[in-house]
Amino acid sequence: MKKIGTIFVVGLLLVGFAFAGGIVTNGNQSADYFRLMNRNASTDVDAVYFNPAGITFLNDGLNFYLSSQTIYQSRTLTSDVPALKDDTFKGSTFAPVFPNFYVAYKTGNLAIGAGFIPIGGGGSAIFDDGIPSFAVPAAVLPSLLTDAGIPTTDYDYDVAFEGSSTYLGGQAVVSYKINDMVSVSGGGRYFAATNTYKGHLKDIMINPNYPAAGATGSMTSAPAFFTTVSGALAAGAAGATAGAAQLQPFIDGGAGGFTFDQLLAAQMVPQATVDAIASGFAQLGIPFDTATMTPVIAQQYALGAAASYTENSAAMASYAAQTGDVEVDAKQTGSGFAPIFGLYLTPMENLAIALRYEGKAAMTLTNETKVDGSGLFPDEAETGADMPAMLGVGVALKATPSVRVVADMNYYFNPDVDWSGKE
Repeated sequence: MKKIGTIFVVGLLLVGFAFAGGIVTNGNQSADYFRLMNRNASTDVDAVYFNPAGITFLNDGLNFYLSSQTIYQSRTLTSDVPALKDDTFKGSTFAPVFPNFYVAYKTGNLAIGAGFIPIGGGGSAIFDDGIPSFAVPAAVLPSLLTDAGIPTTDYDYDVAFEGSSTYLGGQAVVSYKINDMVSVSGGGRYFAATNTYKGHLKDIMINPNYPAAGATGSMTSAPAFFTTVSGALAAGAAGATAGAAQLQPFIDGGAGGFTFDQLLAAQMVPQATVDAIASGFAQLGIPFDTATMTPVIAQQYALGAAASYTENSAAMASYAAQTGDVEVDAKQTGSGFAPIFGLYLTPMENLAIALRYEGKAAMTLTNETKVDGSGLFPDEAETGADMPAMLGVGVALKATPSVRVVADMNYYFNPDVDWSGKE
């Protein structure tokens, strides 16, 4: 049985936000992007991001651009695990403000641009009923207990989760028009990342039918039930160990190989003692035949039962801990820098080709943890979170005075980044 706290936090780690871009990179860096979703060959002010070499085609002087997007996205997750009562989990992502600000100054063949953008993240995700990874560990409890001989048919829990992710970046580029057909640019982007995770998984309930532990099929706390069963098993282990000790004098006295019937006939043991031993074996669920059972065999049974009870008691105690309440309140912060290079070609009239290369930004996220019931967010621990390099290509063709054809391609070099955990 996997640790529920571990599964819970794995679920939290799924909160990566990327709007219209790569896995961690936002590509919707201007409101104009949503008109055609092709801006890599832009020669407007948002070219500071999309086509930095293309800002050499702006008008001389200062040029400004400011836009904001409000983004709402519903998310539905499904699971095919049969044990789940409901296989659909609904959530939402909301970014009330998604700003894009650019400024560029052009004089002659030289242009300088700067921008402020949410290069990654930019919103929050809320799943009021958690996600499948939260529910599955609780959902499998009924079948796990039923298979162990404790009929159980239902489960319940209280869960909530909210995560946010924001990578705010500032960039600057310098562009130069070499001639009427070729413009080049170079620059860089510095960004700071903040991820937050808040949530809980608590009050896991089950309905076991196990009168020996006071459970009669009504909903009860899973941790309390497992604790009660663990205590009962520990008591059984203690009783079996005590019974084994009571048999040791017979073995030490040389009577360990005789049956209890023989010992009774020889008046080496009173009937009351044999009856007490038989009663203890009955409580352990072990058959006791005085005609074949000897003190040596009886002690072996008792010690074996004690070991089994002890092992099962430890397992129940572990389940009690695993089904306990889990709360997480953690933040991760880090920063990175990416070089940016651009090339803008106009090989013939009405045709433009733009290329933008952003280098890999190495980044390590460091935990700032207030509460970590999961054990997976130790304070000050580090995680690799590089942003991948990417190549953007844009082509724009003015087919007629009133028709313009554009096409974009973005390639993200994801295999080259470090998204691994670190010590």
